[in-house]
Amino acid sequence: MYARIMFWFIILANLAGAAIGFTVYFGQQLLSTSPLLWIFVADAPLYLLLFAVAFFFRAEPRPELLKSWFGRVPDLSWLWFLIFVGTLKYGFSGLFTHIVYPGFYFTPDAWLRSAVVLVAGILMISQTMLLVGKVRVRETFLLVSIAWFLLNDMADYLLGTHPPLPEQSLGFMFPAAMGMSVAFTLMAYLILGRYSREFRAG
Repeated sequence: MYARIMFWFIILANLAGAAIGFTVYFGQQLLSTSPLLWIFVADAPLYLLLFAVAFFFRAEPRPELLKSWFGRVPDLSWLWFLIFVGTLKYGFSGLFTHIVYPGFYFTPDAWLRSAVVLVAGILMISQTMLLVGKVRVRETFLLVSIAWFLLNDMADYLLGTHPPLPEQSLGFMFPAAMGMSVAFTLMAYLILGRYSREFRAG
């Protein structure tokens, strides 16, 4: 009973966080950005939403439901891997920017909002461990993940889809974000590969 309550609490908490992120934190930015770039704007809310989906299917695998949707049970290991990396990366990057640039974020009228981001970042990082042992990884996922998150980084810093940042930080944050994309992909590969019974190197 307790496990069932926690299961739905985690899913609903992620969905609520995603809804707040899309509307309150990134709503104005989304409205002022081309819809073609929306997928690159609200990174943290997007991965909160996707984590809820991943946890729903991976905590208690639902092959019959997937089969009814797709006509067969698809291999979505690559997607679960991307969700793991994205949740880890954007949880950490939110923490990182708010800690490194406190004067920009913790202003008198925005300190509560920034405190929520810090808590959300800690929770995002922590909850990725719930997928450990439930995601199969392959070496090909390394290339897919690094390419996808580097594309996100280029959209953020070359096309301007990054979240609010101090102007003077952009030259530093671009290479830092790319470093996170590579580092967290490798970290995910090592963690998931080490603890997953389904792990296959090829």
